[in-house]
Amino acid sequence: MNISKAAFIEVERPIFKEKEQMPYTFFELDATEQVAYNAFRVQRNSLEGVVQTMPAAERQRVEREVQQQFIDIIQPHFEEYGLTIDDCFAYYGEDKKTIVNTSGYRLFDEKEPFNSAFKIVYWFSTKDESLSCTSNLYPLGSESGIKSPSRQVLYDLLEHIVKECEQDGKQFPLISFKGDYVYFASHRFAIPILYFLRTMLLKIGPESVKEMTILSQEYLHLRDRDYSDSKVKQRVFLDAYQLKLETELVKAGFRDQKLSLVGYTKMD
Repeated sequence: MNISKAAFIEVERPIFKEKEQMPYTFFELDATEQVAYNAFRVQRNSLEGVVQTMPAAERQRVEREVQQQFIDIIQPHFEEYGLTIDDCFAYYGEDKKTIVNTSGYRLFDEKEPFNSAFKIVYWFSTKDESLSCTSNLYPLGSESGIKSPSRQVLYDLLEHIVKECEQDGKQFPLISFKGDYVYFASHRFAIPILYFLRTMLLKIGPESVKEMTILSQEYLHLRDRDYSDSKVKQRVFLDAYQLKLETELVKAGFRDQKLSLVGYTKMD
């Protein structure tokens, strides 16, 4: 199982009927993997329309068998990139997606000043003989207070770096920010991105992150108000927030940072 390419693909959002660009990873399977993948698809498709009539225990058993078929195909490839599969579910219907969740990964040790954890979610397109997926960071619950950096601040810092890399023509994983999630390709950059977030927060430090969080929260609070005088205050806090982001990234030396495949701690 090899990566053939990573690219932005235009897809339609099912609820809003709007088109958007999503980063996808495309795979090449060897002959043995292709046979196993085709067998998985046949077995999954044979269950559609009949699983609803099965007793609950029987349905769980046959669906676990199908899910394990898919895990057996991708697991060696995931292990190569330091990823541990936690669960898998093969959906039915027109899209026939197969979702794979990894174990959770803590970015910090207990004695370090932050507490953040993520798992990685992979949505595989399994409706035909080709295989591709989207992948995204999924934030897990963490302690309250300064030890838990604002997700908004964390994503804004990463987005600022991504935009700078794009402007400077530097290589960086394909990344897209959608609500609470960060989508990326190729899928093998999961652990490097987590380590990058860890390194970024440690270099910037808890006090600066706290200051950015306060500025961000004040701006968001004012943005939700309709008072005319809040418009000026919004701009003041937004400008201060964006300037703080850029200043701290420059001070931390992130203009020339590159991703590394080290530094994460798997959750128990």
